[in-house]
Amino acid sequence: MRFSYERFVMELKGTVVHRDGDSELLLIKWGDYEEALKLVKVKDPSTGDFYILRVPLSAKTCKEAIAWTFGMSEEEYNLIKET
Repeated sequence: MRFSYERFVMELKGTVVHRDGDSELLLIKWGDYEEALKLVKVKDPSTGDFYILRVPLSAKTCKEAIAWTFGMSEEEYNLIKET
């Protein structure tokens, strides 16, 4: 909470690889000898709070990354209504 999202991305030299509404898919490269990190920023519709979740490096879109967190494929993840 003390470390804002923007500062987090800037400090870790993150790159936004995809945006979809309030969601962002980030790639963070630590260096030559460390595995890269992929994160998705999501907004909780009930509180308006943002969360950052780690997702597989293979995720290409925000929707694919969010679907993965629910154990679904991008095709299976179809929101009818956010609550």
